[in-house]
Amino acid sequence: MKLLLLFCMLFTKPVQSPDTGLVEIRSLYAQAANDKSASEKLAAVLSKIDTTSLPVFICYKGASEMIKAKYLINPLNKMGKFNASKTLIELAVKHDPENIEVRFVRFCIQVNLPAFLKYDNIADDKKYLIDHVNHVDDNDLKNNIINFLSNPKYCTAEEIERIKGQ
Repeated sequence: MKLLLLFCMLFTKPVQSPDTGLVEIRSLYAQAANDKSASEKLAAVLSKIDTTSLPVFICYKGASEMIKAKYLINPLNKMGKFNASKTLIELAVKHDPENIEVRFVRFCIQVNLPAFLKYDNIADDKKYLIDHVNHVDDNDLKNNIINFLSNPKYCTAEEIERIKGQ
C-alpha cells in the first residue's frame, strides 16, 4: 500500500498551489488583451482549471475566456462567451470574496467592458482594493494593483494618493 502511495505521488501531476503558476498567469493575462497569441497561451495554461479549482484560478479562467471573446467576430458567440466567462468570475468571487486578486481581476475586466453589458461591481471592487491593497504580502500582486489603480481613469487623485501613501 505504501508503495502504491509513493508511486502515485511520484508519477501524478501535482495540484497547483496558490503560488504555482500565478506569475506566468499574471504575465499572460496582462498581455492577453492586446495580443491574441498571449490570449491563446493563457487559455492553454488554464485549460485544466474547472469549478473545483482554487477561486483565483477559476477567476483567471473566466477572465481568459472573456478576453477570447474579444477576438470573436460573431456577436452571438461573443455574448455567449461573455455570459459563460462572467459566470466563472462570479463563482470565484462567491467562493472567496475576500481574495483581493479575484476582486482585482474582476475590476480590471469590468472597467474595460462596454457599459451596455451591465456587469458592474466596479465601485465595490474599487473600494475593496483601495481598502486592502496595503495588506497584500505578494509584492508582484501589490504592485500590479497599485499601478493599475494609479491611472486617473480609474481613481481620483485623493484615492491614488491614499493607495501610494500606504
